[in-house]
Amino acid sequence: DIEAARERSLSDLRIRVSILKSNKRSLKQQVENYQAQAADQERRGKPVDVKHITAIEDLQVEIAITEAAIVDRQSEIEQVSAHYQADIDRFSLLLEFVELRRSLMQNE
Repeated sequence: DIEAARERSLSDLRIRVSILKSNKRSLKQQVENYQAQAADQERRGKPVDVKHITAIEDLQVEIAITEAAIVDRQSEIEQVSAHYQADIDRFSLLLEFVELRRSLMQNE
């Protein structure tokens, strides 16, 4: 039961990381699109639209926030895994004590 709960918790966190990574890829693609449009404007001798520059900067901030969230979720995965492992270890120890007690009671 503990292992099943651990897997459910870890699965949920891994899904969140996957979603964040997908969002990050999408944001990077948007930055690349805006950069390509800005480069095209420059090649045509036109000044780069301020909206493009602002959008690129905003997207880069969103990328940084998303990267931090990914790091946080990965850290959370490690913490949850360690917590459940400690629970599993404690449960195993308790089982050993129960078995030892049973065997001692049967020998009396």
